Amino acid sequence: MVICRRRWVRYWASRSAAGSSACNSRYRSASDEPISDRSLESVEMTIYSMFWKSSLIALSAISLHAAALAAPADQTQDNLINKDLLDFNKQFRQPQLVTVAPGVTAAFAYSYSNFTFIEGKTGLILVDTGWFEPGLANALAELRRTTRKPIVAIIITHNHEDHTGGGGLAVESAVPDVPIYAPANFDLQRKYDAGPTRLLIQRRNFAQTGLPLAAIGQQTAGASVGPIPEIGVRREVVPTIMVGAPTDIEIDGVKLRLIPGGSDVSENMMVWYPERRVLMSADIVGGIYPYIETPRYEPRRDPRALVETLSAALALRPQVVIPGHGRLLRGEDDARKTLEANREVVEYTVDQVERRLLEGQSAEEIVHGFHLPPHLASNPDLQPYYHTIDWVLRGLISKRVGYYSELLDLVRADGVTEAGELVELAGGRPAVIDAARAALTRDNPRWAARLARSLLYLNKEDAEAKSLWQDSLLAIAAETKSVNERNYALTEVAESKGVINLDRQLVAGMAEGAASLSNAALLFAFKTRFRAEDVKDGENLCIAVAVGGAPEGFFQVAGSTLRFASSDPCRPAASVDLPRKTLVALYAKSTDWRTAVDRGEVRASGDRQQILRLAQLLS
Repeated sequence: MVICRRRWVRYWASRSAAGSSACNSRYRSASDEPISDRSLESVEMTIYSMFWKSSLIALSAISLHAAALAAPADQTQDNLINKDLLDFNKQFRQPQLVTVAPGVTAAFAYSYSNFTFIEGKTGLILVDTGWFEPGLANALAELRRTTRKPIVAIIITHNHEDHTGGGGLAVESAVPDVPIYAPANFDLQRKYDAGPTRLLIQRRNFAQTGLPLAAIGQQTAGASVGPIPEIGVRREVVPTIMVGAPTDIEIDGVKLRLIPGGSDVSENMMVWYPERRVLMSADIVGGIYPYIETPRYEPRRDPRALVETLSAALALRPQVVIPGHGRLLRGEDDARKTLEANREVVEYTVDQVERRLLEGQSAEEIVHGFHLPPHLASNPDLQPYYHTIDWVLRGLISKRVGYYSELLDLVRADGVTEAGELVELAGGRPAVIDAARAALTRDNPRWAARLARSLLYLNKEDAEAKSLWQDSLLAIAAETKSVNERNYALTEVAESKGVINLDRQLVAGMAEGAASLSNAALLFAFKTRFRAEDVKDGENLCIAVAVGGAPEGFFQVAGSTLRFASSDPCRPAASVDLPRKTLVALYAKSTDWRTAVDRGEVRASGDRQQILRLAQLLS
């Protein structure tokens, strides 16, 4: 048994003295011997509330008049959804508490993900907590019609945001010092999510799930693995017990087995209730063609590990499977057939991609020539209502061989240059415009999109090309079976028309990601916002940075780079001191450096012109 324990501690935005003193704890093993000496700062964050309702307000403030901008007059909401996709997602319209076995209740369609209540002698064991608090709150309110038992344990299967956001509410509904179980290395996923590309990750999360669409009057088809969640407050919890190997536990008279293993993240954990033969599988199946890879890109997603986890699930011979997403599997036959089909399709896809690569096929040839066997292609639980199969194939290929799958990838010109050659070959811009219109007329919106995008590569302000690009995406949204493709397309149209501003909506999510980062890490992240092309020849800046009065390091502009170093790389001509909350606001883009300096939120001393110049280069 591999278990690490950590005391549970609340962390409020005020960082009260009482909360901080309670944080002074150490990791302990099952034998209760210290296994590492963690400082107060490293363990203090257990719950962090970043006012996700601000995102909801930003969305709701968009007028319905703007919705008219999202589609041309001949495009109605009804004909912007593939009928099969719409019908498939009807299963998620009505939230249900489903008793799948005595004492085991699945919360289905309350949130983007499923979660589970297991009844013990005196309390409830909660497995996962949903994306935002409203989903868990609604399920708890319904559950309280039949039981008033408190939550006595929380088990988090993996560290994706759609499974963790109700943690704060769960703790408030629980006994004091409630144990919180999670797989070992639980924080690795969040460290990636909170890294320098956090804004891009959040943009893709919002676009893929269609979160902005309802607020602009656009009908959402659902999410294909669950309903579109009700946006609200998110408060995550830090686990107190980390599980690194299959482990038998007993909580409140309930005997469970916790089984770590890969799924759509490497740190996934299944929960097996042997007495009831119920498996809470987390994200190993989802009722759709598996999310073997994702266009959002997650570097540690490993389909071979997923196959092993599916095999482990099959070996248990469950009577019921409550997956992290999608329909509940009821009956041993249903569970076995569905798990087997998912294992087969994952293995088939990965094996055949690798075979074709070894045979010398290019990425384009693999995507063009790949087909599922008929018995898999026709399986209703394996339909591409979530990711397209093409996306999965491209993700697998890029992780195995990078961008180079054929020599053309090395010798070709860049796409912008090729777009110019394509336009010239076609006979000029008017001919490409006509060809794009013709492609739309003959129901070939993907080619129309390619042609329109080629023109936009050459001139981003080409209004006619932009309109064709938008119309092409609307047509793709109407025809596709992939809810994610539809959501990406409609979000792009709304953003390109100025109907929504995703960056403004993502402030809360960016701030939440900042909570797990040190001051130095947040300052280092500004390197990715540095406008190197605006640096003047011979320009040199050196500014000392303190946060809350404590020195953190130095910003140096030399040559064409911005460096951040903790040691003195240069002789500072100026210094700035800012509170942590202002640093988080800058990282989250709810303010900018120039505004913060002008308002006195950043205290500046020394050469003010250097400070303002750095602010300009970071704008």
